[in-house]
Amino acid sequence: MKRILVLVLLAASSAPAAQNNAASILERAIQKETVDGDLKAAVDLYKAVLAQRGVTRPVAARALLHLGQCQEKLAAADARTTYERLLREYSDQGEIATQARQRLKALNGPVATAGITARQVWTGPDVDPQGSVSPDGKYLAYTDWDSGDIAIRDLATGEKRRVTNKGKTWKESGSSGFRPIFSPDGKRLAFAWQEDQRPSGWSGELRIVGVDGSGLRTVLRRADTPDWPWDWSPDGRQILVGRFQLTQPDIELILVSADDGSTKVVRPPAPLVWTPRFSPDGRHLAYTRSQRIYLCAIDGSGETLIAGEPTGGVLLDFSPDGGQIVFVSNRTGSIGTWTQEISGGRPRGEPRLVNAGVETGMPMGMTRNGALFYGVTSSLEDVYTAEIDLVQGTLAAPKSIRQRPGVNQFPDYSPDGRRLVYLSDRGAGDRALVIQSLETGKLSEVKPQIRLTTGRPVAWHPDGRSFVVVGRNERGTGTSGLFGIDVESGEGTLIASQDEMQSGFHALISPDGKTLYNRITDQSAGMYRMDLASKRIEITYKPESDDSIGNHSPALSRDGQWIAFRINNFNAETTTLAIMPAAGGPVRRLLSLRRPDVFTSQYPCAFTPDGKELLFVRTRNTPGAQCELWRISASGGEPRKLGDLALEAAQNLHVRPDGKQIAFRAGRSQSEVWVLENFLPR
Repeated sequence: MKRILVLVLLAASSAPAAQNNAASILERAIQKETVDGDLKAAVDLYKAVLAQRGVTRPVAARALLHLGQCQEKLAAADARTTYERLLREYSDQGEIATQARQRLKALNGPVATAGITARQVWTGPDVDPQGSVSPDGKYLAYTDWDSGDIAIRDLATGEKRRVTNKGKTWKESGSSGFRPIFSPDGKRLAFAWQEDQRPSGWSGELRIVGVDGSGLRTVLRRADTPDWPWDWSPDGRQILVGRFQLTQPDIELILVSADDGSTKVVRPPAPLVWTPRFSPDGRHLAYTRSQRIYLCAIDGSGETLIAGEPTGGVLLDFSPDGGQIVFVSNRTGSIGTWTQEISGGRPRGEPRLVNAGVETGMPMGMTRNGALFYGVTSSLEDVYTAEIDLVQGTLAAPKSIRQRPGVNQFPDYSPDGRRLVYLSDRGAGDRALVIQSLETGKLSEVKPQIRLTTGRPVAWHPDGRSFVVVGRNERGTGTSGLFGIDVESGEGTLIASQDEMQSGFHALISPDGKTLYNRITDQSAGMYRMDLASKRIEITYKPESDDSIGNHSPALSRDGQWIAFRINNFNAETTTLAIMPAAGGPVRRLLSLRRPDVFTSQYPCAFTPDGKELLFVRTRNTPGAQCELWRISASGGEPRKLGDLALEAAQNLHVRPDGKQIAFRAGRSQSEVWVLENFLPR
C-alpha cells in the first residue's frame, strides 16, 4: 500500500515538471520555425513536445498545429494527417481547432492520405451533381440542361451522348429528366421525368431506358411531382424511390417494380428522408432521416439507428461487400467521410474517419471496386450593401459583408432600419442568423431552435422582436410551416403550418401582424391572403391561362397596401413586373421583359419607403451576365437605370427604411464531380 502511495505521489510531483518541460520545448520549436527558419529542426522539436508525458491539451494542440504548418512548407504529405489528428483528439481547443479546419479545407484536393485519394473528375458550367456513376466507373449519367434530356458522359474522353430526345426546344416544352441511375448490370437507366402538359398541367413520371437509347418506357405516372429514383435492387427487378408529399416536406420510401410499375410502401412519410440505398445482398435498406442514418429490413420493419449521433450525418452508400456503410459527418467539428461496420443489421464498433476536411456532397454511387463518386456544389454567394440617393438618382459601388465565414444569404432590414439580419451557412449543418448593428457595426448571432428549410428567405417580423422563416419544429410536433424566431433566444413559434398555407414558400406579414400573403405551391393557382386569427384563405390573384407567378417572392409596400410580383409567360418568353392592391383588385402591369432580358429570380424588386416607386434588378439570361439596378413608378411609366451592380445573380433586394441603402445577395454556385478512392479496408 505504501509503495502504491509513493508511486502516486511521485507521478503527481513529476506532472508539473513534465508540463513545464513540454511548454519550454514548444517555445524553442516556435523560435526555430519563426525566427531561425529551420523548419526541419522545428519539426523534430514539435514531435518531442508530443512525446512528453503529461503534456497539457492546449500545448499538445498548439504543437500539432505548428507541426502541420511546418510540414506544409516542407511539402510533406504528413500535414493532412497531423491536422486530422488535431481535430480528432483536440477538437475542443477553440481557435487552434478552427485554424486546423481551415488548413484542411485549403488542402482539400487530390491529396493522398495513407493511400486514400480524392480527385476531381468533372468541372465546368454543364456539371450535373445529381446524376450517377456506372458500376464499372467509366461513365456518368446526368441531365443535359441544354435540352432537358438524359445524357451519358465518358469519363475518359469527356464525350457525351444523349439517351433521350424530347424533340422540342425549351421554348416549346419545359419537359426534362433528372436523377438518372444505372442498373446493377450497367445496361439501363431509371430516371424521373417532368412532363410539360400545359395548359392542363404537369405530370411526374418514372422512366426506364437502355444506355443505348433503346426501350424507353414509362413505368409509373402521377400528377405534378415525379418520384425521385435512388437505387436499383441488386437483382435489377425493383427501383427504390422517394415520394415527395405535396403539402409537407416529408418523403415516403417506395419500391417500384421495373417490370409492371406496381408499388409497395416500405417506409411511411417522414421528415428529411434522403439518400436511401439497398444493401448489396438486397436484404436491407439504409437511409438518412433527419440527419441520422438508419437501417431496416427490405419490408421496412426493424428500423435501427446505425450512425449520426451526436452531431448528425448523411448516408453516402454501402461498401461493395455490404460490411460497412459510408457516411459524411462533422463528428470532430469538421466535415469528413466516415465508415461504420455493420453485422446482422446492427452497427459494430465505433465509426472510423477515413477522410477529414473533404466535403463529400451529393452521392453519385459506389463502383464495384469501391470508388465513391459524389457531386459538390460550392456557393460563391455573399450579402452586399450599397448606398443609394433616390433624389439624385445615384448608386454607389456595392460592398460585401464578409463578416463571417461560409455562405451569407437573405438579408433584410429591421423595421426601424437600425439592424440588418442575414443567414450565414458554414456547412455541416452549422447555420446562424447574424444581426449587424448599422450604427455600431457590432455583430451578434442567433441559432434558430427549428430546422430551417434550405433556400427560403429570412425576414424581420413587423414587431421587430422576431424573424419570419420557413422550417420544421423537430423538437416538438414535427410541424412544418412559417415560424417566428425570437431575436434573443432563437425559440420558434408557429405562425401558420404548411398545410394551412397550402404552400412551402416564404410568406409576407402585414404591418399589423394580422394578415399573411403568399402564393400557392401550384404556380398556376395564384396568390392569396390569410387571416392569421381564423386561418381563412382568400384568393387575391389567379393567373391567366398562359401565365404563372413562378417560383419567386413578392414584395409588400411598407404601408401594407400594395403587393409587387412577377408574371411569367412561358410561351411568349416574357416576364412582367406587376403590382396590385394587397387585398386583391386590378393588376397593373408596369414592365415586361423578353428573354434574354429578365428580372432576377428571388425578391427581384422592392418598394421605396414612400411606396411611390419600385426598385428592381435586371439582367440577361446568359452565362456571366452582370446585374443592373433600375427604378420605375408604381403608377407606371418608363423605367430608369440607377446604376450597375457589377455582380452576377443579384437578388433578394431590400431597401433600408430611410431609403438611403439597399441590401441584397449575389454570386453563383459552382458544381464539380469528385471520386474518393482507396478508402475501404482491403
